[in-house]
Amino acid sequence: MNDPGNRSDAESEGGAHAARRRPFARLTSQAGLSIVELVAGLSLVTVIAGTALPSINRLYGQNELLRGADAVKMDVSRARMKAVSMNRYVRIRVSSTKVAYVMETSADGTTWANATTIALPPGVRIDNTGSVVQFDRRGFATQADSITIANAQNKTLSVTTTSTGRVRVQ
Repeated sequence: MNDPGNRSDAESEGGAHAARRRPFARLTSQAGLSIVELVAGLSLVTVIAGTALPSINRLYGQNELLRGADAVKMDVSRARMKAVSMNRYVRIRVSSTKVAYVMETSADGTTWANATTIALPPGVRIDNTGSVVQFDRRGFATQADSITIANAQNKTLSVTTTSTGRVRVQ
């Protein structure tokens, strides 16, 4: 039974046990990433992020512009509602700072008081200083002007008021 071709039960069991270990040994030797794979992966992520960043900045600028135009539209609409509810003249006047506007009230439409300064959201400015939107006691625009909002990329939106007092963003 000592024939080299014949193995004893103990030898064959040891050989089977060693054979069972080999697949695990292979897995542990191949676990993880090489430095070349890491550099290639990071390069790919860098290229993708570099191409996406301008689009993200453009979307952020558009969002700032829409937010600023909506804020002005809401305040102009609020001025109209205030004119009707208080039975007074109310106007929105763009200040010379380009980052704020003023809401004022008047009993006769000539003498203005109760000025409230309203700041624009960050990232936007008003392009046309001196614009005035004025509402009479019935909510009609007696002086309908357009207020143009711009962002850092010089994209613009206009908040316009019709003579009937309707406010739109264009």
